[in-house]
Amino acid sequence: MTKRGKRGKHKRPTFVKPDRCGGQRGKPAAVAALPPLSEQWQIAIIAAFAIVCLAALAAAHVDLTGHDYGFFLPKMLDAHYFYLKNGLFALQEYSAALCAGVFKFASPQSMALALPQVLSYFFGPRFGIAATFVVSSALAGGGIYLCARFWGLGRMPAAVAAVAYAFNGFLLTRLAIGHLAFYGFGFAPILAAVLLYGIDAMRGGKALSAAAYGCLAALILAVLIYGGTGPVLIFILGIVALILLICGGFDRAWLKAALYCLLWGGLGLLAAAPKIEAATAMNANLTRDFYPLPGFDLIGLFSAWFQGLFWIPATEVLNARFLNKQFILGWQEIYYGFTPIIPVLLAAGLFLGRGRLPFRAVWRRRAVFGVVAAALMAAVAVNFYQPHWNSFLKSLPIIGQFSGMTRFFALFIPAVALLAGWVAQARRIPVGAVLALTVALAYTQYNVLQSNLRPGMYYDRVGLNPVLAAWNLPAGQIPPTREVMIKTERPANGVLRVVPTSFDDHRLIEGKSNAGCYESLFGYRLERYQPKSLRNGDIGAVDGQGNLNMKNPACYVYPRANHCAPGDHFTAAQRESMLILANRGDPGLGLSRRRQTANVIGAATLSLLAGFLVLLTARTAWRASRRRGASPMTTPIKRNHNA
Repeated sequence: MTKRGKRGKHKRPTFVKPDRCGGQRGKPAAVAALPPLSEQWQIAIIAAFAIVCLAALAAAHVDLTGHDYGFFLPKMLDAHYFYLKNGLFALQEYSAALCAGVFKFASPQSMALALPQVLSYFFGPRFGIAATFVVSSALAGGGIYLCARFWGLGRMPAAVAAVAYAFNGFLLTRLAIGHLAFYGFGFAPILAAVLLYGIDAMRGGKALSAAAYGCLAALILAVLIYGGTGPVLIFILGIVALILLICGGFDRAWLKAALYCLLWGGLGLLAAAPKIEAATAMNANLTRDFYPLPGFDLIGLFSAWFQGLFWIPATEVLNARFLNKQFILGWQEIYYGFTPIIPVLLAAGLFLGRGRLPFRAVWRRRAVFGVVAAALMAAVAVNFYQPHWNSFLKSLPIIGQFSGMTRFFALFIPAVALLAGWVAQARRIPVGAVLALTVALAYTQYNVLQSNLRPGMYYDRVGLNPVLAAWNLPAGQIPPTREVMIKTERPANGVLRVVPTSFDDHRLIEGKSNAGCYESLFGYRLERYQPKSLRNGDIGAVDGQGNLNMKNPACYVYPRANHCAPGDHFTAAQRESMLILANRGDPGLGLSRRRQTANVIGAATLSLLAGFLVLLTARTAWRASRRRGASPMTTPIKRNHNA
């Protein structure tokens, strides 16, 4: 008798199936045997402990003293006042409280419809923004965990990947410094997970489940666009695409999978059509392509990549190799935060598990990983400076308006986190080891930011304490905009320009609109801002041409529909509209026909997506309740006709 005959034919357990990385992955809960309760509790303990550590980091560093809170907090206070006067579901298209009249909805980085604004509305900005970091980081870790499980990693290796992503330091640094738009990076893994499971449902012939996942993915994308993540959306979508590639989203029936993603992604864009149209119209009138596109020399490029991801950046050394620059790189622009802990663990894991890791499974997917490697190399290459290469990058439609490319290094974050989980398969990982890794990463991030980021923070002297104190002002006491503040100068070229005075944006709480506002869409030095006849004083003052002392913000977005040019003022005949805007009302300024069409398309698409998702959820819940309440005597007996 053969050795196989003695042992009997091996029968694969019914609750697992081969994975894409050499391990096993569980099937959906509806057909899978439940894992041991203790293993479920271990994951729950890790998740709860990670959230506690994230909350501690938020309390320590997301305290609204970073650079760009001088940009976001006055704008968020203005939106908060608008909602107090008009209701939470009103749309703030424009504002008179900043920049002597400025667009709000058309700004791709406006927080007026974002998670930080919503949480701050109910709980105040100190708690709301700190909670945004915790929610975003927790979603990032949870999304990577789901993606890793889909890929085939066990629960503990997937937990290692989740902890590595959630505590990589990138989100913490950005929200500590005040770059609120970056909260959207935390949603990228959860968006990728929804698409992965939707693709799996589609492959399994479960059309309704695939549609439900698709609706959810489209809604997440639309929420991100409405929520002010426009400046970083290209990086978020790049992370989603990399996760889909690594975790097997395109391994089988790749064309159908790609069409599935394009279909629901396209519906997400249609749902956000009003925001996209407004931002596109504004950008056509305020292009910011006049800054040079900087990059590193070859040695500086490798140093920036390695230090940013796996070490602590030395900004003075790196800036010395940063060429063609108009602005120097701040520490927060280079730090991507895996710290030396992760590369050491990766090296140790590869060495100790060299005979256990499923390298053959990786080799079978060499085409997929070749595409991933090419994408990561491109993320590095766009930061290399060479005149001809730089000219080509500058000619590209979106990238040409960037003032720096180091953000592309963020594409390495999911790749390294998933690699850490893959390497963790080599040995049995106890729950204590994952908890220890969480503590080590959290403690390291706290110390790294305390030593390197916080000493350089300078906007905590901007006077934001009055902004925070004014947050709870009753609606009846909110001051309307009454005056314009402006400081101008005439440099050697003789062209009058506004002097940036961003430290005065908070004066909106006194009813004063700062013309020299902190608004990068006019240029970092307000290069695109036209003072025209603006002057200090009452917004109702009329100049010699019959113009009021306030910009008509609709002229920046829809000049033709409002019979004006970008930067024009309200006229004396438009005094009533200006006063409505100054009192945080909606003056009903003109919209383009494209915007009106986009409004209809966006509202219809959002309604269909949300309605369909609600109906499918209700149907699933109803069927589940019927199964639970069915009597054993009335439940049909399934017979095995193949027995």
